[in-house]
Amino acid sequence: MGNLLSSGAISPTIPPSSDGEILEHATFSSPAPSSSSNVRYPLSAFAEFHLPLSAKDLFFISRGSTSAGEVYIQDEDEAGGGGGGGEKKSAGGVVAEVKVVVEVRFRDVDDLEYMTVVKLRRPGGGEGVGIYTPNRPFIPRPPLVFYTTLHLPSSAPASLLASLSLETISSNTLHSVSLPSTSSSPILSLSLLTSNQPITFTSPLQTLSSLSAKTSNAQVHTQGEITSPSIQIITSNKPVRAEKTWRADRVKVVTSNAAIEILEEEEEEGRPRWSVRTEGLC
Repeated sequence: MGNLLSSGAISPTIPPSSDGEILEHATFSSPAPSSSSNVRYPLSAFAEFHLPLSAKDLFFISRGSTSAGEVYIQDEDEAGGGGGGGEKKSAGGVVAEVKVVVEVRFRDVDDLEYMTVVKLRRPGGGEGVGIYTPNRPFIPRPPLVFYTTLHLPSSAPASLLASLSLETISSNTLHSVSLPSTSSSPILSLSLLTSNQPITFTSPLQTLSSLSAKTSNAQVHTQGEITSPSIQIITSNKPVRAEKTWRADRVKVVTSNAAIEILEEEEEEGRPRWSVRTEGLC
């Protein structure tokens, strides 16, 4: 059938200036057979970025309708090897950066011409990774699939993690969060935004300021205890489920045409304040 991107006037996507200044373009490995069993995406390539914890505000952005993907946020100990070292370390010899590994899976090498993958810096000093593909009114399938893993250093000083805000902005991108170390060294805040794909928290999680998870037409599922002053979970047409307790001062949960199943902590005077809404259920 040929290259799906070859029909129509499509050019590589340039990141909007509002996303930040381009610091670095991705250098991908040579295409090789993909580990995926999906025959539609037989090839893959890898790139790696390093984001300093000193930037405090770290982010991941994915824009464009000609791609989909998955984002994994996890401790570096769960990396399972790979990466080849090169991490920036503080004076105490501990890792002081977030390693971001991007794998792109595709069918035709020519498809890679239509993606832009870069390291960005926002005007306020935050740093992140952006993936950009063209927008099209309709495509039979995404010609590019991105698997992005953000490895947070479990050995980083607690003071650095306590000032870290992490944000994702994407669409059609599954999110999975596994950060057990935050129970002892919490990050400041976590904000996840996607659509049409689930968001899952597979471990206990603690933030010092806020936790926000927003998607649509997909489930939000927390498997471990969640502790944060403010928790906001928003989706539609799918349930919100919590297997363990949420501990928070303020909780907002919204869905439609689906159930909300959460465990409240034992009430203390003045807390928590819950706002839970579902629409369309009989």
